[in-house]
Amino acid sequence: MAAHNAARVDSPLWKVEAMKPPDWIPVQSSAAGHRTNDALEYELVPSTAIVFKGAPFHVNRWGMHDREYSREKPPGTYRIALLGASYVMGVGVANSDTFEALVEDRLNRRHDRRYELLNFAVGGYSPLQDMITLERKVFDFNPDAVFYFAHRGDPDSAVKHLWRISHQNVRVDYSFLVDLLHDAGIDAGTTRAIAMRRLEPLKMRLLESIYQRIADQCRAHGVRPVWVFLPTGSERASDAQAAAVRAAGFAMVDLSGVFKGVDRSSLRITPWDGHPNIMGHQLIAQHLYAALEQRPDLLGAPASTPPPASDHHEQ
Repeated sequence: MAAHNAARVDSPLWKVEAMKPPDWIPVQSSAAGHRTNDALEYELVPSTAIVFKGAPFHVNRWGMHDREYSREKPPGTYRIALLGASYVMGVGVANSDTFEALVEDRLNRRHDRRYELLNFAVGGYSPLQDMITLERKVFDFNPDAVFYFAHRGDPDSAVKHLWRISHQNVRVDYSFLVDLLHDAGIDAGTTRAIAMRRLEPLKMRLLESIYQRIADQCRAHGVRPVWVFLPTGSERASDAQAAAVRAAGFAMVDLSGVFKGVDRSSLRITPWDGHPNIMGHQLIAQHLYAALEQRPDLLGAPASTPPPASDHHEQ
């Protein structure tokens, strides 16, 4: 055992992990987050300014890590709401340095039309939390499009979140979630290990239902639903994930090549935290902007040519 522990302490990964300061905590555990005691679990605290993971972190009056906007959409403005987790929210970078802010600025420099990109993403959010955020908050801002940023871990994060709210005996207001928990035989007393085993064969069913509801709710409000695959590394969306997106009727943008050929260590906010730094956000902004320029219909303009059948754009 002593030899095993010594090897662990001497390993490069262990040494990097040991560099992490004790205040390197998730956003929900910081002064910028608070618990909601419902299925959303937590959200950002409006009008909060702290230092989070080494960078200024300002939450606007509406609870977004973003600049200030009016609730009412200004005349002549094309408004895009962003949903996602930590890569989209921006961990370890100021809100002016996120790829969302960079793309918004570039669109407004290069187009006559005014654009606003509203960042509703929150670190650690699952697809289920994104769905709830959409219905509780996003439509109040009258967006023209919703960009849902996904990654390969969407199915797993969705089932983990579903187990947590079931285990906490939180009220679940969606019939498809109630039915899935019933079919899996999961209640408040089910342990995490058992729940994960029972939910494993149902996780794509859960993700398909969430994707479908997000797309349906967008269309019901006259909003264009757009699914953007943003990898955390070199991974691609699974075939099952892409099929669920197509079935739900999203427009699709694929950024799976965004980090190809790049030394990822140069894009980390710290050696122990792989979230993209300022250079990483600049790279993502470059690829996202290029993808949007190829799809003017996603920016509110008529498409010059019909999109390809797969509706994917690789970088």
